[in-house]
Amino acid sequence: MVSIAAMMSVDIRTLYLNPLGKEDEAKQERQKFNVHESDHLTLLNIYMQFIRAGKSRSWSEDNFLDFKTLMRAVDIRVQFVERMRVAKLPLRSSPSSSANNHYRRGGRHDACLLYTSDAADEEDSVDLGGRRIIKKKKKKPNNE
Repeated sequence: MVSIAAMMSVDIRTLYLNPLGKEDEAKQERQKFNVHESDHLTLLNIYMQFIRAGKSRSWSEDNFLDFKTLMRAVDIRVQFVERMRVAKLPLRSSPSSSANNHYRRGGRHDACLLYTSDAADEEDSVDLGGRRIIKKKKKKPNNE
């Protein structure tokens, strides 16, 4: 889940490269990452394969994925893991070798939500790994 949260925290619009004249090739290369049942597992699959490739710039270019975006996800994941350690939250790895295989075998991941101490202190918003969620203001009752 931490890796999925990291991938969801980057700007997904910059993840996929579509070089002019190579749009079809790019689409075909990216198909190998797809997990049809879930976009989240597709992102996890991309992340895991990037890590297995040694965070290689050439691997990301060969697969028409943006290297800087993937490295940003790696950095965000490191921050999440550190926050979990500080908060003494358990961190478990998936026993599967790939997101797709784990999903198809009926496995599931436990969900977790990370709050930073500064985000918890703010009254109007919560910062979840680079995405700011604005809290709705409570209406005050009119006592007229």
